[in-house]
Amino acid sequence: MRHNVFAALLATVFLSLSTPALAVTHLRRGDTPPPIALSTLDDQPFTIESHRRRVVVLLFGELYHARTLEACRIVDAIRSDPRIDEVDPDCVLIAAQQAEREALRTAARDAGVTMPVLHDRDRNVFAVYRVSVLPSVVVLDRAGRVVHAAAGLSASFREVLTDAILLAGEKLAADQFERTLHPASGPAESESARRAARVTELGRQLSRGGMNDLAADKFREALTIEPTFAPARIALGRLALQRRQLAEAEKQFREALAVDPESPEPTLGLAYVQALRGGDELPKAEQQVRSLLARRPNDAEAHYLLGMIHEQSDRPKEAAASYRKAAELLFEQGAAR
Repeated sequence: MRHNVFAALLATVFLSLSTPALAVTHLRRGDTPPPIALSTLDDQPFTIESHRRRVVVLLFGELYHARTLEACRIVDAIRSDPRIDEVDPDCVLIAAQQAEREALRTAARDAGVTMPVLHDRDRNVFAVYRVSVLPSVVVLDRAGRVVHAAAGLSASFREVLTDAILLAGEKLAADQFERTLHPASGPAESESARRAARVTELGRQLSRGGMNDLAADKFREALTIEPTFAPARIALGRLALQRRQLAEAEKQFREALAVDPESPEPTLGLAYVQALRGGDELPKAEQQVRSLLARRPNDAEAHYLLGMIHEQSDRPKEAAASYRKAAELLFEQGAAR
């Protein structure tokens, strides 16, 4: 069947994709951030330029994502800190969920999100800020320059973000902030995550060059630097999938999922494992993929995997439709690069 060839081409794309580089940490203190021109859910325009002379906190996340909502609660707590009163930062949540604004307003209200929500429906801002880890945060000073950028919800998230806001508002010295980032008791978590990200990226480059054994060594090295660094585990899982080492792939994806239960990539990875095993595992794989698509209807890889499941379940028309949808989304999102 013609869609078998098409599916094989899509499989080559998806199984070769690695986890994106760690979000937003390419931004350095003093950088001018990429411009933002979005609207709130109440149709109020927002640009960085219009917030000059204000300290700004950009929180990237999704309203269905548990850790994003936890980060929102932390930001609310920080804003009520008396030390922050004089700084009075403007805090916004930037969400890219494919949903109508009314649905997002309802989700924000139900979740108790009090800060304005900017809707990045086309994911343009997520792309230029390289957001691949949720939540991610960027703090800007009154001149519109980057003071701090970090990915993930670490144990020190509140302390670091509080001091970053104070630094942006000129209420804290830079050397004091450095001590918060890098406490004397040991290396800062953010630095170990950056090191793990660099080693993981080297592993991806080796993998793209066909040197998968060396790539796997680099992914494992990243995990010795930062044992909870999920992108390295996901990359190992993808390598195992390519080699059809399903038990190893399942192990890596489950460990990545334990770090972030809301992350779509290890969920998809486990569904791949189930789909490749076939038989009684197919209904489980389909359930996982459909659950993910309910939250992320424009996830190209999930549509591809659903097509694969349809095909193995002898549903050729449904398979062709899912493969076609995956290809359309890849083209629209520029993912097939």
